[in-house]
Amino acid sequence: MRSCLALPASVWMVFALNFTASFSYHVMAVLLVIYATDEFGLSDSDAGALYGWWGILCSIWTGAAGLFLIDQAGAKRTAIASMFLMIASRSMILFCRTASTLRFAVLVFSPVAEGLVIPVYMVALKRLTREEDRAMVFALNYAFHNSGGGISDVLVDAFRNW
Repeated sequence: MRSCLALPASVWMVFALNFTASFSYHVMAVLLVIYATDEFGLSDSDAGALYGWWGILCSIWTGAAGLFLIDQAGAKRTAIASMFLMIASRSMILFCRTASTLRFAVLVFSPVAEGLVIPVYMVALKRLTREEDRAMVFALNYAFHNSGGGISDVLVDAFRNW
């Protein structure tokens, strides 16, 4: 097993992308209900339902990506598509003016992007590493993923209390 410093740059890029995707997901998870109620006037139960369906659809797309899409389109194409969809969905959510546009972005574009991200990173890491390095690589990936979520939660709290 090599040192983690000896891993290829492409593996570190996947770590960085996974960190940012996790950061983005957790910011969305923490702020979606508040944003929907405060900015669009959704009731607490409607905003909670929006959040719940978003989570369910993200999970469905994760399974679909893992079972079908990555093998058919390839990991690189799927990763690029998911990042463009992520940027498009976050832009739609940020700049939308109506609750219907918010719902469309949250329930259509965002789950597809979120669902594609994690499986494609796992496939990429498997393809970019040697078998003897995989346990370390997947452990580091898990650490980067959780760090992205943890840091996002701390920053959201800091900005909300600022």
